[in-house]
Amino acid sequence: MSAIGMAVRLKDTRPIATVVEAVGPRTDLRLRTLLVQPPSAADAALTLRELMAALNSLRLDDDVSCVVVRSINLFASTPTVQRTHHQVEGVMLAVSRVTVPRVEALDNQAIARICGSTWEETKASVASFETDPDASAAALAALILAGEA
Repeated sequence: MSAIGMAVRLKDTRPIATVVEAVGPRTDLRLRTLLVQPPSAADAALTLRELMAALNSLRLDDDVSCVVVRSINLFASTPTVQRTHHQVEGVMLAVSRVTVPRVEALDNQAIARICGSTWEETKASVASFETDPDASAAALAALILAGEA
């Protein structure tokens, strides 16, 4: 069984979605990037449609026990940034929920609590992997929620 972490970051106001798979126990954690989806168009609706297609192509199935989508911290962002994040996170949640039994949207603090540390410590614990740190932290939290870490 595996767990999935997803995160969004912006580059020049355009979203880049990252999906990381975690397999473990926590003492022998393995992380790998499944998808990095940069926008190919300036059109927001087309970008979301492309992301939906890319996520569907991953075929998240019975082998995935939990997905955690890292949610934006609202206090540290502008309304435009929030809107973009919410749109991308919504697509991630909707596509994941079709086939995965447990799907959560969690902010940094919630992910850190699940991992039993601070956000900085959680990101540091996955820093040695060549994966996106936010998506990797979310994947670790998903693994813990699934009872597999």
